[in-house]
Amino acid sequence: MTDFKNIVLPTNFSSCALNAADYVCEMFKTDEINLHLVYACNPESCGSAKEHQEKEKEILGKLDDEKERILGRSKGNINVEVHAIEYALYYIPQSFFEGLNTDIIFIGTDGLSPEMDDSQQTNTEKVVSRV
Repeated sequence: MTDFKNIVLPTNFSSCALNAADYVCEMFKTDEINLHLVYACNPESCGSAKEHQEKEKEILGKLDDEKERILGRSKGNINVEVHAIEYALYYIPQSFFEGLNTDIIFIGTDGLSPEMDDSQQTNTEKVVSRV
């Protein structure tokens, strides 16, 4: 039993993010928790407002699929909410996390990419340093 009740799990649907979701299910299998599944969708990465709307619709579908996968793994003790946020992951305002009463953030990562040098932060490091 832990004191963690509100858990944020950013996802990009990669194998690392899916593993993090599985880890959360296993770690909290006997606890009642609220899991906030978050996808950060940067509108600037889309060529137009229409393209962004189409991408957001696709992302919400993927979030719902992942929600169902998580609920299928849980024993009825995990409440899952999905959020598509219009920011790059590491620019999500701290107020978003505060509004969810976040106790802990789980991030699945494969670390530095080969193109990055040791002075560059991973997305995980950027999120942790901001929150």
